[in-house]
Amino acid sequence: MAQIIKTNLNINPGGTHKVIHLSQYDKTSRTMVFTLTDFSDNFTPESGAIATVRGTKPDHTGFEYQATLSGSTVTVPVEDQMTAVPGTTPCEIRITGSDGSILGTARFALEVEPSALSSDTVISETKLPLIEKAGQNVQEIESLLAQTKTSESNAKSSQTEAANSATAAKESETSAAASATSAEKSASSAKTYAENAKSLAVIHIGKVTSGDTPSVTNVGTDTETIFDFVIPKGEKGDTGATGPQGEKGDTGATGPRGEKGDTGATGATGATGADGVSPTVAVTETRTGHTVTITDKGGAHSFDVANGATGATGADGKTPVRGTDYWTAEDISAIEAYCQNAILNGEW
Repeated sequence: MAQIIKTNLNINPGGTHKVIHLSQYDKTSRTMVFTLTDFSDNFTPESGAIATVRGTKPDHTGFEYQATLSGSTVTVPVEDQMTAVPGTTPCEIRITGSDGSILGTARFALEVEPSALSSDTVISETKLPLIEKAGQNVQEIESLLAQTKTSESNAKSSQTEAANSATAAKESETSAAASATSAEKSASSAKTYAENAKSLAVIHIGKVTSGDTPSVTNVGTDTETIFDFVIPKGEKGDTGATGPQGEKGDTGATGPRGEKGDTGATGATGATGADGVSPTVAVTETRTGHTVTITDKGGAHSFDVANGATGATGADGKTPVRGTDYWTAEDISAIEAYCQNAILNGEW
């Protein structure tokens, strides 16, 4: 049963980040459940939003997994890449809207304690194969000893039959001699197997190949055994489950530019569009300025333009003096005479 780790995460930056402690190589046995908050209130994203968990491991490689978002709760199973490298891994929960915009980011940290046994450590080989081989040798010795006892029993039976008949005695003696010889050979074989079993101090695994018929061949010596194995190929197994998505690879180099394609055929003439709307502009004077109204296809849109502030009062102007505002009597007479000549006498 997976262990549930629950905590709250604030989507606002600043403050102290929550730290979650895990052991190296922990995965699937832990599930992190975060409640998103906006300071003191729960933060519930809009419908259709998605959540992803991202982080950078101490070896400067990253990971990104999709999380489960339900209301203000984000559920994140612990994946293998999250605990692959011991040390502190800064992480974040990123909430993205349906239009791709980032709605909020909540930060936390994973503190991964190193495993006592690294995944690439070579495991010492067990002594079980030697024990199994010794057990097989003991069984063979016991079988030979049983054969010896049977031969000895047969010899005794033959000797008993020889006492019953002189003719049968010779045959029995012959049979007894043969049985004794067989017993000696069996004892010798048992002794040889016992010596070989005692001297089998070194056993090596040689070549392991596939073939139609299984077999085991000793290509070494009696004192330094090397077994070559032929193992039949098994049936094709079921397709394994899809593995986790790999990390994003580097962007490849830009390929060469392709040749220019042929000009495509002219497309059909589109349908005649609806009549456009010519915008109109109206300006209305108000107490504080003017209101500008623009009417287009979307309707009327107005905005106000305020009058500028009243300027400062200017300095008094200088009154002309000449004939006291402005012509003298002589000037007026001269102007009248000029006009009469020009108009009445036709000088114009």
